[in-house]
Amino acid sequence: MTPLTTSAFALPDRLAAKGDPTLIADDERHFAAIGQSLDQSIADLTDRLDSERRSPGGKGQVAMERDMQIHRLTARRRALRRYGLDLCLGRMVRQGDPEPLYIGRLGLRDGGLGDGGLGRRRGGRLVFLLLHARPSISWTT
Repeated sequence: MTPLTTSAFALPDRLAAKGDPTLIADDERHFAAIGQSLDQSIADLTDRLDSERRSPGGKGQVAMERDMQIHRLTARRRALRRYGLDLCLGRMVRQGDPEPLYIGRLGLRDGGLGDGGLGRRRGGRLVFLLLHARPSISWTT
């Protein structure tokens, strides 16, 4: 992913007040961390994929499992390459919780993103929030 050269908050003049650096600084840092985590995840997947492709194919079940692993790694890398900052669909700030909950398309490993980046720890396990359809949440602007 290419580094951010401009803000993700390219707002029209009527919403200029929402682009105040004090309001968006945390989100800008989060987006930078998403970019770094994305780059690292793609590099790691590329290394793992190269290693799997160089490993002996074997026969029967072993060959099929190796091919399936290559298929999974390739699909994951393709999905990560497809997105940039639009991995993050938005955020919610819940009443009584000062920490925003970032909602994303895919889960990323923690690269300075807090609890899993685009997910949240609940009951000791990491839960990623995936939205494939329009949520029935009332968003305020």
